[in-house]
Amino acid sequence: MESLCTESADDGQPPMPSAQVVSNVLSQSSSSNTFLKNIGIAVTSKKLETSTKKALKEQLAAKPKCEVQDQVLVKTQKEFEEFKKYHEENNQLLRRILMLNSVGNSSP
Repeated sequence: MESLCTESADDGQPPMPSAQVVSNVLSQSSSSNTFLKNIGIAVTSKKLETSTKKALKEQLAAKPKCEVQDQVLVKTQKEFEEFKKYHEENNQLLRRILMLNSVGNSSP
């Protein structure tokens, strides 16, 4: 415990409050935090904290991906609609050419 108190002072940071030092030591050496809870010191599980952080990071990372995927989907839909229009115009031109060709061949 003494080393934790002096570590922060050696680093140039303000010394850690003694309650925080006790909390850190007890949480590392004991799986039961009843004492800390009874005296009103909030104890957070490092596993819970890291899993929560991990979940939040995944949500933040997923959000831009969803937005990008939505943008790509909208762009793809627009391109598909343009392709359908282009395809229909080509079909109309081919029908006209075939009609002209069939009229030209049956005339002689």
